[in-house]
Amino acid sequence: WDKAGTAIREFANRIAVSHQNATDFLVLMNDLTKIIVKTCPRNTRKKSGTFELLNEPELLDFCLS
Repeated sequence: WDKAGTAIREFANRIAVSHQNATDFLVLMNDLTKIIVKTCPRNTRKKSGTFELLNEPELLDFCLS
């Protein structure tokens, strides 16, 4: 989260300026996404994380009743 926050802070001025133009804003968000994906990878895990379990409940290793 710290690295993602740093990346977002570095883009804050550009976000404030580009919010008036949808095309510029989309380009900026694509750039920010690429930087976050590259600099903030998610560690691999043996078990699914909460995010994955919320999206795919069948990954649970127990039955909800």
